[in-house]
Amino acid sequence: MTWNASEQLRPLPAPLPDLDRRSVLRVPPQPYARVDTNDYSLDPTCVGRRVELHVSSREVAAVALDTGELVARHLRTFARYRTITAPAHARILSERRAAPPLVEVRALARYDALIPG
Repeated sequence: MTWNASEQLRPLPAPLPDLDRRSVLRVPPQPYARVDTNDYSLDPTCVGRRVELHVSSREVAAVALDTGELVARHLRTFARYRTITAPAHARILSERRAAPPLVEVRALARYDALIPG
């Protein structure tokens, strides 16, 4: 089959189709989303919330489903086994790790009162 010069390809449609991969996930306690073999950071203040992950050929973005706010935006990398962390996300994570855990401290006399004897 030969191509005739008078035959032309049709133009692409005016609004190009959306080719982004989309998925919904809940932000885990270690706030990273895995795309292919790479981990991209998510906003640590959104742990437990559901986000929609948009993966295009150029970027990885996450949007909170309940408020519509942007949770993360990274340039996509096609290198393998990388961890990409936004500076703002790294700062929040280090502040949270430095803070001591909140634990209630009770007087031992309270426990002595519960034990007969």
